[in-house]
Amino acid sequence: MATAASTLQQGIDAIRDGRYADAIPLLEEWCTVTGPWAERYPEAVRVLMQAYQQTGDLAAAIALCEDLSHHDNESLKHWAWKLLPTLTQQLPEDGPRTEFVTLPHAETGHTALQISKKKPREIRQHNNKF
Repeated sequence: MATAASTLQQGIDAIRDGRYADAIPLLEEWCTVTGPWAERYPEAVRVLMQAYQQTGDLAAAIALCEDLSHHDNESLKHWAWKLLPTLTQQLPEDGPRTEFVTLPHAETGHTALQISKKKPREIRQHNNKF
């Protein structure tokens, strides 16, 4: 059985070799086994995100990004919040969209994610009403 460190390294090596599909299960396993507070977790999830994007698994990339947007690591949280809109813009026109909305009873500056079946143009038009 491989150690956690070797599993992570194998995943990183697979990414470097362009074997993104091979990297995903290795990196997912490492992240699951070590947990989000492991020292190398930020590095691992960034590489995993790259693998998801390169294989076209935008749903997995968005789900991971949404999870990371609540992480205790401020740098990782900020990175996820910056990346999330870029990922959602890559979804097909007819797929579900993620949008940010202000909650009526939320504290100032808080937003929420909302899945919408509207097309991007409809979302932009809807958001411009506020």
